[in-house]
Amino acid sequence: MNSWTELSPMPIAREHCAAVVIGDRIYIGGGRNGGSESPVAVTLAYDPAADSYEEKAPIPTPRGGTSGAALGGRFFLFGGEGNTAAPSGVFPDAEAFDPGDGTGMGSWEAMPEMPIPRHGLGAATLDGRIYLPGGGIRTSYASVDENAAFFFE
Repeated sequence: MNSWTELSPMPIAREHCAAVVIGDRIYIGGGRNGGSESPVAVTLAYDPAADSYEEKAPIPTPRGGTSGAALGGRFFLFGGEGNTAAPSGVFPDAEAFDPGDGTGMGSWEAMPEMPIPRHGLGAATLDGRIYLPGGGIRTSYASVDENAAFFFE
């Protein structure tokens, strides 16, 4: 096809968000609307067949510059920036969204924190683990060569 198709706009504009595919939906979480002081708590599920969005359970820790990956039918968010309680401005938080919790809204669950808080990091799922390379240790920059893996035993 080699062409672009304009889709319905997101109901809440955002940047620095994460998105994953689970089943036939694209889940969008985290991000900000107008800078690190304006994180977005809304989780969205996009249905490509209907070209429509559905609002899901809000993120417990709204933040931008987060990273996300899918594992075991859940959407995992890691790190991010906008943490006013930390001098670095960066979150150590990891949270998992379960779209199939039976409520229709899905639910978020806190996961173990990252050993080194980071934002702007990568995330990739491979062989039952989520790999988290790079990122920054303070708001705006401060890149690191830290890598970590997240998995269940």
